[in-house]
Amino acid sequence: RWIACATSDRPIRWAFVGRIVLYPVDGGEPRPLAYTSDGQSSLIGWSEDGQEVYAWESSGVTSQIWALPVTGEPGRPITDDERLKTLPAINRRGQIAFVGQDFHEPNAVYLLDPAAGETSCIARPAMPEDWPDAPLPRAEVIRWKAPDGLEIEGILIYPLDYEPGRRYPLILEIHGGPA
Repeated sequence: RWIACATSDRPIRWAFVGRIVLYPVDGGEPRPLAYTSDGQSSLIGWSEDGQEVYAWESSGVTSQIWALPVTGEPGRPITDDERLKTLPAINRRGQIAFVGQDFHEPNAVYLLDPAAGETSCIARPAMPEDWPDAPLPRAEVIRWKAPDGLEIEGILIYPLDYEPGRRYPLILEIHGGPA
């Protein structure tokens, strides 16, 4: 009875803001669903019972998956972890598969069961044979306030031989967006 579609914001505030909107198949008024925390949601699909639509969006240096009730009530995040999630897809049982990675683990395929609230790793590709057997550097997300009060987020990667109290050169790579 409804078609879920990711649409731009009206009126348009900037290029990437949008939300999920339900359009009735027989015509009539569209039903905008709740905004996600960053207002940049991408559609994944419907819950098994048709009462929610799943969406995915970036959240700082990670990404999260949301359940948006078809009633328009506020959505709820159904993941809250440090994995960067990409390529989400949903099956007929309402389970969501995605590729996930974090600072400590390379890409792997995960299966999320939203009804049970459980995520499990279902496949971890082997590393190439010539992959170095060496430790990964320590990395952490840091946050600070800009002069206008906006919270800025970055990733600090330490040298492999890091020693607290010792001074090190800093390389800064500035991301070009959002606007």
